[in-house]
Amino acid sequence: VLPEWSDEQIRQHMSYFNYAGLLGVTIHETFPGHYVQAAYERDLPGDVRRVFPARSFVEGWAHYAEQMVLDEGFMAEDPVVRLGQLRRALQRHARWYASVHLHAMDEPLDDVVERFMEIAYFDEFPARREVIRATYDPTYLYYALGRMQIIDLRNDYREHVEEQEQEFSLREFHDRLLGLGLPITLAREVLIPENEEQSRRSGR
Repeated sequence: VLPEWSDEQIRQHMSYFNYAGLLGVTIHETFPGHYVQAAYERDLPGDVRRVFPARSFVEGWAHYAEQMVLDEGFMAEDPVVRLGQLRRALQRHARWYASVHLHAMDEPLDDVVERFMEIAYFDEFPARREVIRATYDPTYLYYALGRMQIIDLRNDYREHVEEQEQEFSLREFHDRLLGLGLPITLAREVLIPENEEQSRRSGR
């Protein structure tokens, strides 16, 4: 909160902060989000993967973890927690929209702000601050991009494992993915060999 903000701007800004959102931040930043990913990162082979991790993997994993732990039963009885997770997911998808439409489609900033408000259910003041951040941070979309890539990879890996008449283990998938420390597109090549994936996608 800045001294020059009006009372209404402060109200709009503070409306985003709540205990359900705080829980999502905790999952994202600590367990099983960034803290767990960083623990695996320490043991990765070679300096490149440790020093220059793919941001879409790092942020995508932490964002993916926010939904995954709820899907697996954590705080599942509390709808407020789920609503908090969904609101944060909508915020990340709105950031995706802002990044693409500002940097690749030359959409006017005011139009992007309006669309951000529609997607994320934000008031005008915080939505504008989010969109302004997107003007100088084109990697803003990494959270949503990485999360969607991990979900797609998990679903395809499950199908791949079951086609081998083996039982899918979510823990094993996470261990293997985190243990690779690769951009998700490269992790896919390791987890699902290319010739097998092409055959599966073509129906052969």
